[in-house]
Amino acid sequence: MLLSRTISIQFSRFRYAPASALILWTCLWLTLNSGFWYIKPPISADDWQLYIRALLPFAVLPIAGVFLLGHLKFQLPRNAPSRLLLVYGVFASVAAIFSPEPLWSLYWSMDFLATILVAWMFVDLRYPVESARQMLQVTWVATFIVATIIGYQARNSLFGEATSAYGSLIELQGLSRSSGVARMIGKAPVTQ
Repeated sequence: MLLSRTISIQFSRFRYAPASALILWTCLWLTLNSGFWYIKPPISADDWQLYIRALLPFAVLPIAGVFLLGHLKFQLPRNAPSRLLLVYGVFASVAAIFSPEPLWSLYWSMDFLATILVAWMFVDLRYPVESARQMLQVTWVATFIVATIIGYQARNSLFGEATSAYGSLIELQGLSRSSGVARMIGKAPVTQ
């Protein structure tokens, strides 16, 4: 009896973030290396997973908005960096109208806004610092997984037959392109 109570108390110390925020944050991580160009009729199983991953921002943004609107006690300082990032995202959404590729621009601004709103879900709690810490832990684990996958795929180019590191980025054949990891890592610390 005492042991189970001790375990439940210790476990509850690590459960500050709501499951909904953790699930939505994971959904945003699943959008890495996907984009608007994958929103087309899928043919194969691989096309289906790319299609679903590309549609995730369209699901995450309204869900996060509904969760935040449900909590009327949400308070951030007036000049909080994340509020300024929200303004930036709204301007990017409006500016998408004038873009040469308006649908692509709107897609990326929605993805940007979804990231901010989900990050806000972590701090809209009784223990915002602990919840944000949990978000950062998930972020670092996901970053490690992405870096491990890229390193594994590039292992022959980086550690194999290359006589020097110069030119190895060219040999990665697109693996070193922007994956969106900075979007996730960069916004997490400025949530408050």
